[in-house]
Amino acid sequence: MSTKAERTAGIEMLVGEFQKARGIFITDNNRITVAKVTKLRNDLRKQGSRYLVVKNTLAKIALERSGKKELAPYFKGPVGVAIGYNEPTIPIKIISDFQKDNAE
Repeated sequence: MSTKAERTAGIEMLVGEFQKARGIFITDNNRITVAKVTKLRNDLRKQGSRYLVVKNTLAKIALERSGKKELAPYFKGPVGVAIGYNEPTIPIKIISDFQKDNAE
C-alpha cells in the first residue's frame, strides 16, 4: 500500500498529464501480458504519446481536478490510459493496430 504522500504525488502527476493531453484514450487492461503492455507503451512513446496503468480512484480525483470529470465513469476495472500530446489521433491508431495484432 502506498503512503499518502505517494498517492498525492501520483494524483498531481496525473492532473498534469490530463491537462497537457490533446487526446485521452481509456483501454481495458484485462488479460494483457506485461510484454504486450510494454510493447504498446514503447510504440506510443516513439510517437510522442504515453501509456499509463493507473489506479481508478486516483485517476478519478485527477480527472475532477483537471476539469475532465466526464471521463470518470469509464474508469472501472483494470484500465490503462493512452495520452496524446501533439496529434490527438496518434494513440487511437496505435491502439487499433495493437488490437489487430493481438486479437484472440
